Amino acid sequence: MSDFFDSEIVQEEIATIGALQQRILQSTLAYPNYDYEQKKYHIQLLKDLFEKQKILYMRFSLSDDPDARSMIDRMKSVAVRMGIPANLTMLEIFEFLQNKIDNMEASLDKQR
Repeated sequence: MSDFFDSEIVQEEIATIGALQQRILQSTLAYPNYDYEQKKYHIQLLKDLFEKQKILYMRFSLSDDPDARSMIDRMKSVAVRMGIPANLTMLEIFEFLQNKIDNMEASLDKQR
């Protein structure tokens, strides 16, 4: 493991992101059956995950560590596999995803 990933802060951030991803994954299939409050909670989990991913991305992009830099490519690859246009930069991807989450929340609030 590289020096970047040896950092306690980075390890904590990665662990937190992993835990959030697991909670979201476990609840995603049930989302259509959730009541309003459960859906709001799910959306908040998405927001929390998204914010932590942005922070970690910024750490990657500010680092000279080759392993950290390669994570940027992996993040981009995952986003493209999720259907996000390949021509977007990571910052544009974050904006795209933020808009999706905001629209999801606005749609839920209109249904209330």
